[in-house]
Amino acid sequence: KTINATSEISLNNSFILSFAKNNDFLFVGTRKGIHCINTEGEVIQITKENTNNQLAFNVIRAMAIDHFNNLWVATIKGVSVINLNNFNPKKTNIISFYHDETNVSSLSSDATRGIYIDHKNTVWITTYGGGINRFTGNLKTNSITFEHYKHDAESNSVSSDFTYNMSQDKDLNYWITSEEGLNKLKFETSDYSKPKFTNYYHDKYNSNSLSSNTTLHTWHDEKEILWIATQNGFNKFNPKANIFTRYGEDNGLTNTFVYSIIEDSSDDLWLTTNGGLFKFDKNSEQFTNYNQLDGLQSSEFNLGAHYYDKSTDEIYIGGIKGFNVFKPNKVSELDIQGHLVFTALKVKDKEIRPQTHPSILKESITKTTEITLNHTDFPCYISFSDLDLRPTKNNHFIYALNDNEWNELRGTREIQLLELTKGNHTLQIQGKSRDKVWSKQPLKLNIKVIPPWYKSDMAYITYLLLFLGIVYAFYKISLQRQIAGQESKRLQDLDDLKSRFITNITHEFRTPLTIILGYLNNLKERSSEKDQDNTALNTIEQNSNNLLHLVNQMLDLAKLEQGKLNLNMTQSDIVSYIQHLVHSFSSIAEEKSIILVFETEVDELKMDFDSEKLRQILTNLISNAIKFSSEESQITINMKPVNNTLEIKIMDQGLGISEDELPHVFDRFFQVENQEHKVSQGTGIGLSLTKELVQLMEGDISVHSKINQGTTFTVTLPVKHTAVEHSTELDLLKSNIGETYVPKLDDVVTPEDTNSVLIVEDNTDMARYIASCLQPLYKVSYAKDGKEGLEKAQETVPDII
Repeated sequence: KTINATSEISLNNSFILSFAKNNDFLFVGTRKGIHCINTEGEVIQITKENTNNQLAFNVIRAMAIDHFNNLWVATIKGVSVINLNNFNPKKTNIISFYHDETNVSSLSSDATRGIYIDHKNTVWITTYGGGINRFTGNLKTNSITFEHYKHDAESNSVSSDFTYNMSQDKDLNYWITSEEGLNKLKFETSDYSKPKFTNYYHDKYNSNSLSSNTTLHTWHDEKEILWIATQNGFNKFNPKANIFTRYGEDNGLTNTFVYSIIEDSSDDLWLTTNGGLFKFDKNSEQFTNYNQLDGLQSSEFNLGAHYYDKSTDEIYIGGIKGFNVFKPNKVSELDIQGHLVFTALKVKDKEIRPQTHPSILKESITKTTEITLNHTDFPCYISFSDLDLRPTKNNHFIYALNDNEWNELRGTREIQLLELTKGNHTLQIQGKSRDKVWSKQPLKLNIKVIPPWYKSDMAYITYLLLFLGIVYAFYKISLQRQIAGQESKRLQDLDDLKSRFITNITHEFRTPLTIILGYLNNLKERSSEKDQDNTALNTIEQNSNNLLHLVNQMLDLAKLEQGKLNLNMTQSDIVSYIQHLVHSFSSIAEEKSIILVFETEVDELKMDFDSEKLRQILTNLISNAIKFSSEESQITINMKPVNNTLEIKIMDQGLGISEDELPHVFDRFFQVENQEHKVSQGTGIGLSLTKELVQLMEGDISVHSKINQGTTFTVTLPVKHTAVEHSTELDLLKSNIGETYVPKLDDVVTPEDTNSVLIVEDNTDMARYIASCLQPLYKVSYAKDGKEGLEKAQETVPDII
């Protein structure tokens, strides 16, 4: 039961401070006097105001009934005694007494806190500031005297004048709680003479000492074990070892401000705290907590507000909102295991019923064991009940999904599911009482979740097949790349091998060519200009020079590949240099009846360039233009500054290059195939070397061509002025193109009846050599190509072609 201002037995004040009881009345001390409650539940209030000011004060801190049936009342401003013989609450006989500074035998302090009746029916009064008082007077004769026991730092005494509670053990030792530790008082004689105090304190360095110096209450259990309530924990005293065992938060006492200790008939201890009521099982040393959900007046209690009635096995405990009375052996009935059942199902705040949503719920939620949810049916709310209609109960609930860890549901009986993965899930709900899980089977609900199409099993199979296909394709591509890389490396190695071979061969060619040319010069110096051998020597020299030029080009390419070909930049007038270079081709152009034109927009332009590299570039381009130009055509070399660059164009009116072959003209060893016009086309090295040299000079080269309209090569070089200024000289270029004119073989006189030979050869030097071998034994005629040879053969009908 809970007794307060709103209960059936109504109190005028619910701040409970103390209890006392006899056969007729329960006396409840409050802040506003004493509430006397008779066996019929009638409440009569005794206050200072309604007793003609005979009650010492209305704030009642403690009460006790002595062997003469006197109710001793301790207030914060004195002590009152009420005779309970023939007691009438409405006509009370009260004696009050107070501290009197002029009387050394009066109360030591009006601020009284506790009253204790010892084995001799002696009344002890503890005070808050005046130590302990032993009543030595006589109520019948109205003799009010006290013996005082106060703190004295110089002698054996109580540890503090601020005392709370007093008790007595089987050895007649008195135990006093105070603000400064626990005290044991023993008298050596039966007449209360020769008092001896033993003081016990808290020591932060000794775990076997008191848990706090502020001791509030003591209790001697049936086995005469002393238990001490403190402001910081709960203690058990071992008198043989003279040590204390502490119990606190680590042991399960979640609130350590302990006001009082009471033992029931089952030897269990009951502790009032600022965190509810705790039951302590001395055998298991386990704490069980009870709070407002169990029906307590509040979670906060008061010092002194406790009473145990052995005759009825009832405990009275008071706090700030009334008091409770209960039978300890009935408390277990609070923890009844309810019957769990689902009560409601909501999807997005809409109530789900079988009639409205048969796809989700096929029968009432209270009977069903399975629901089916679409992936869009979230959030989902599932409510349940334990069907326990008691007004006070302390049940808690836990839930788990798919046998995972259990989760607490605090203050609610609804489970919120924000999202669930596809497939089947199991929701379990179970109850707890006093942190003990119910023994019955948990409430279960199977939940089937239908996923979106892109998360279905078929979709995942498709994803897997697609992934495997990608992996296989990637594997194939990687394998092909690996094979291609190996093939590329093999070709690169082969190309390097060929390049090294060609480089080595060209080095071997260069030495004998140099020797041949040296001896040719010596022979030419010895022979006269009219000597017939001079023509042969000139031919040998010309072809040797052509071969040496080809060897040098191949060596330059090899140096470029190895990064060993360096520039020799000088600053000079490039206009005059190119003009001189172009004029050196004049005689060669005249031999082919080709007009060579040089055009420039500036008369002088000084810039950095490598004269030798530029000579090679222009020589290759102009030589090609002459080689692939027909007679009576024109070749134009045009140069002009554009921004910070110099643009040089070599434009011819020759055979042209097809669009398919145009992107490859700068590839090494590439030769344009022209079946209609067979010209000595060389090795395919010149243009490749030209491009490499242009790029070495940080320039660019491009080509534009149309069949039978001509070809234009454009070289762009940067204009810089960082090199040392130096004049450049240019030697006249010797012909290395080869003549295309017909040798004047008819000048050789041969007899008319001599056999005739027709030589058809596009290489003039070869034709001249063959003719020199046949004359004067044969009559020799010449044609430069097959078409002309056919015409001459029909005209002259030679003996052999």
